[in-house]
Amino acid sequence: MKGRDRRSRRESAPAPGSIWSAGLRAALYSALVNALLVLAGAIAGIFPRLHLLPFTGSPFGLGSAVLLSFAATLVGTAVYSLIWRRAERPLHVFGLLVSSVLLVSFAAPMFVDDWTAVRLTLIELTHLIVAGFTLWAVWRWTRDETHYFEPRG
Repeated sequence: MKGRDRRSRRESAPAPGSIWSAGLRAALYSALVNALLVLAGAIAGIFPRLHLLPFTGSPFGLGSAVLLSFAATLVGTAVYSLIWRRAERPLHVFGLLVSSVLLVSFAAPMFVDDWTAVRLTLIELTHLIVAGFTLWAVWRWTRDETHYFEPRG
């Protein structure tokens, strides 16, 4: 953000809902892509049964993948909107935070019984998809926001 200081960014509030429209779009994309990934895994026999409702019968199914993907992307958007107002380099800070959370999330499925390497790989891929769409949405929004507002002189 050359030519802009933190104060001018805070004073030039973003258009209402613009970060949320980007986050909602990313949440829909991540939920859709992860739903297709889980369906493909069920068709390929990677998951023994396809559970449509969230958190029923198995720790992972179509409903829980869609719900968690959607919710995680929206939570990421909310966290970024808080960071954007407070950090000097918000995208950098958010990228570090997402990387840290992603590393922790990689360990979670490994503690569930009866998982194979292929199942773990598919689950970890869903985590990468959520992180990728969230980063993409906030990057696009930040780029558009910082080019939209003229620096105050």
